Amino acid sequence: MHSAVLLMVAAMVAAVLKVAAAVGVAGVFGMPLSDGTSIGLLLNTKGIIELVILNIARNKGIMSDQSFTVLVFVSALITAMVSPFLGMVVKPARRLAFYKRRTVAWAHPESELRVLACVHVPRDVPPLLTLLDVVTPSSRSPVGVHALHLIEFVGRSSALLLINASAPSSSSYDASVHGRSHTEMQFKHISHAFVAYEEQAVGVSARTMAAVSPYASMHEDITSAAENQHSALILLPFHKHRSVDGGLEVSHPAIQSLNCSVQSFSPCTVGILVDRGLAAVPGGGYRVVALFFGGSDDREVAALATRMVRNPTIDLTLLRFVHVERDWINRVFIDLESLILYMYNRGLRAG
Repeated sequence: MHSAVLLMVAAMVAAVLKVAAAVGVAGVFGMPLSDGTSIGLLLNTKGIIELVILNIARNKGIMSDQSFTVLVFVSALITAMVSPFLGMVVKPARRLAFYKRRTVAWAHPESELRVLACVHVPRDVPPLLTLLDVVTPSSRSPVGVHALHLIEFVGRSSALLLINASAPSSSSYDASVHGRSHTEMQFKHISHAFVAYEEQAVGVSARTMAAVSPYASMHEDITSAAENQHSALILLPFHKHRSVDGGLEVSHPAIQSLNCSVQSFSPCTVGILVDRGLAAVPGGGYRVVALFFGGSDDREVAALATRMVRNPTIDLTLLRFVHVERDWINRVFIDLESLILYMYNRGLRAG
């Protein structure tokens, strides 16, 4: 019994020394203390290889059955302790702080506008391309578009993110061959549409991705993609689309909840695009009306309008609404400062 206790203490001391050694090496190379501690904890995880080695040692008489039992128990105990300790050391990655929040207003008017355009079905593509065309990309003010095809994943909780590839053909995300081929065809149509737009437009770079996940966690894939691509604007299709009789019908019951979740957790500005089927006449111009009630959201609208007015075929009218309250003067001055900056770029009509 005494030898078993000593063996257990020796195993525990060895585990602690592993962590201490990893922390020391991390300090020598200038790594954070948390990284060194994490590496030391991970070095203490035991698997099937260790159990096989212990079993071979017992079979060859190198250790007794009692020592084998103690070491297996200690290995299982240490491995079980790694996960909670690792959770205490490694904090979940925080979302971007508010002061790092990417917005259209904070970006320089002539810098690249990075847009994450979310697409459920191919019919969402034409209005997105029309809006991007209205933003007036050019060589001096380019637009980087990352099209994200959102595919519902029913089979499992984890997500897949495919970049510039064919849609996944595995049966894990769709039960039928017809469903898989239909999804692949949709992805190809979406990808080809954005590639064609990139080829014919000036100052546009397009990249197509596919995110396969359940609707319950799809907002995490969207926000992660926006962070990874440093997007300043996320465009989401409205949860209703035009029906045959001219009305609006719900595209999918979960899309509205998805849009709300993206708005809550997004690291950048979110725009919901409602397609009314009112496309411009080919060769003609656009008549755009921007409603400005005040606040950070409307300042984003004004910043986006700044990019639109560079196009001489766009007739933009900016309507300013003022609601008189006790502290309305301070907010009005902030909004007016933004408006004057944006209106200075080109003759906007304010009403």
